[in-house]
Amino acid sequence: GGGGGADGEHTAHSLLHTVCTLHDEQAAQIANGYEGAARGEVVADSLAPLQQAQQQVLREMDALAALGNTVPLSMQELSVHVSLLPRLRLQLHALELLARHQERALLQQQYERPPPLLQREQCAPELLRLVVVEQSGFPGVMAKGRKTIPVVRVQLLAAPHVEVLDVGAASALVYTESTVEEQLNGGTSAAARDHDDAFDVLDRNATVSAVPLAAAPRAASSATVSDLLGDPTDHEFTYDPATAAHTAQVRMLFSGGTRRGAVRARITAKATVRVGGGGAGGGERVLQVLSDYTEPFAVVTHEVQWEDAAREVFRALVFAEASQVRWERFANALQRFFLVTVPQEVDGAAGGGGGGGG
Repeated sequence: GGGGGADGEHTAHSLLHTVCTLHDEQAAQIANGYEGAARGEVVADSLAPLQQAQQQVLREMDALAALGNTVPLSMQELSVHVSLLPRLRLQLHALELLARHQERALLQQQYERPPPLLQREQCAPELLRLVVVEQSGFPGVMAKGRKTIPVVRVQLLAAPHVEVLDVGAASALVYTESTVEEQLNGGTSAAARDHDDAFDVLDRNATVSAVPLAAAPRAASSATVSDLLGDPTDHEFTYDPATAAHTAQVRMLFSGGTRRGAVRARITAKATVRVGGGGAGGGERVLQVLSDYTEPFAVVTHEVQWEDAAREVFRALVFAEASQVRWERFANALQRFFLVTVPQEVDGAAGGGGGGGG
């Protein structure tokens, strides 16, 4: 089957440039929205632009997914493609939190007593989102106790009417691919997304990593961090006043292997917040937040396990829940997997970066 050739290269360059431009415009819209919320501005028709922006971000993510599936990308294009996805995912979460805030403010204007929407605002997804923004060393095969430790960086987003008082140390939960596939096959209801440990809001339409994001199962369905991490050092969140961002870097140091098959991780933490406005929707509370999934990976304890582990991780990256894929997707995934897994053999790619964006 013939490739896109010059036409494909032009399509990729044009699309990536367009999405980068739209990303910058959306970033400005989000910044203006949070600044307006801080000033207490409530505009009756403010919801429509936020909802339109959410749909636009979803279209961009769909376009990027289609590009990676149908056009062979150069190394530079692939790097931009991979870095855009987590940035768009972060914007989608921020836009949804802004929309929640506007809905809340409009309802408070209309009712003297809190309506049901405010009364059920006890659930964390209405208030906070924990988003994976960068992954170093993913997707790939990791060695037990290796010197170059993979890192997952997460950012905590809060709705404008939520003040984050404190965030506990971040830790990780590890899920097998079979567990993830069970979630996909079972589907995710709106009620599950509203559960206090369900933070993924992209499972409706977008394939962001190798599998569509889905709400987490109960903890009994996953391995805990203590089963795999050799150093349970607390990973504290830091606050940057310039960006008003709470971020944490979780160093994935493993004491044992993951046996056969690929796994994925999710980061979790407890946050103490104060919800503005008083009434049934206000006051202080402690919320457990849970991130979206990392890219697939495997941990080996002996060098002889590398080949089998690499095959399973690559299978998870390429095929996910599909039984067959286009060759363009296979080629892009192979190039990306090679750049992350064998960085020392690629000039300028040292350090295992470029895996999960940033």
